[in-house]
Amino acid sequence: MDDVTNTAPQHGSDETKRRSWVTAMFERTEHAISVSIGVILVFATLLVLTGTVAHMWTAIREWPETENVFQIVDKLLFVLMLVEILHTVRASITSMHLAVEPFLIVGLIATVRRILVVTLQTSGANSTTGHPAPSFDHAMIELGVLAGLTLVLITSIYMSRRSQAITREEVKG
Repeated sequence: MDDVTNTAPQHGSDETKRRSWVTAMFERTEHAISVSIGVILVFATLLVLTGTVAHMWTAIREWPETENVFQIVDKLLFVLMLVEILHTVRASITSMHLAVEPFLIVGLIATVRRILVVTLQTSGANSTTGHPAPSFDHAMIELGVLAGLTLVLITSIYMSRRSQAITREEVKG
């Protein structure tokens, strides 16, 4: 009976080793994928930023045209979204923890971008893009929904930060 008892812990030990090996492989794979996503995001951000700089020179040549300014701001907000996502990926790689706040910030930036686009479309300043301007009623409904979404996102960011502060205070105390 002692032989049976002695072999059971070894089998459990082998099983534990296999599980830890599988876990380590998944962690390495997750890390490699996160790094790959980060590299692709860096290149995408650089491409958009380079295109924005080129567009800025066009805007300078066509100065009185306001549509170019809106497009530059739109592209810069998109770059800001990419940078925030890149920050989230970097933080996820280093801490092995996925935080919610960066995604809320990206949502807030996307909402502001959409507000700018709807405002531009409603003003009729984008007649060169070929997109028909939405009706005033539809634009106002969309802007109202976006305003509500903005308030929800800001409240969520505030609550997330407050929750983190309370957690830190509890850890200290």
